[in-house]
Amino acid sequence: MTVIDIDKDNWDDFTDKEGLVVVEFWHEQCPWCKKLNPEFKAASEELQEKNGKEITYTRFNILESEENKKIAMSLGIMSTPTILFFCHGRPVGMMMGYKPKEAIMQEISRVLKQSEECINKSSPSMSFYA
Repeated sequence: MTVIDIDKDNWDDFTDKEGLVVVEFWHEQCPWCKKLNPEFKAASEELQEKNGKEITYTRFNILESEENKKIAMSLGIMSTPTILFFCHGRPVGMMMGYKPKEAIMQEISRVLKQSEECINKSSPSMSFYA
C-alpha cells in the first residue's frame, strides 16, 4: 500500500472509510513537509506490513485549491506539516510538525489502540466540514 494523494473531490471517500485513516496535511512550499514525506511513507509501509488492522494513509495538499484550504481551516489546521487521524470521519488524534519515522509509527500505534472501539464499532458520520 502506498500513501494516496487526496483532495476536495475525494475527501469524504477516504476520511469516512472503515478503519483508521491517517492524513498528512502539507503543501509544496513547506520545507518541513518535504522532510516529513519520506518518513511518513516509510512509516506507513512498515506499519502496513506489521499491522493486520485496516489503516489508510493519505496526503492532502492544503494549497492545491481554495476548497482544500477551506477543508483544512475547518479542521483547525494551523500549520504544516500536520498529521490528523480519523475514525469514520471523526478526528481522533493529531500530530504537528516534523517527526522521524519511529515517532510517527509510535503515534499511529497509540491512536490505533486508543481508537480501537471507534474503529471496530462505530458507524460512519456525516461529512465533517460544511
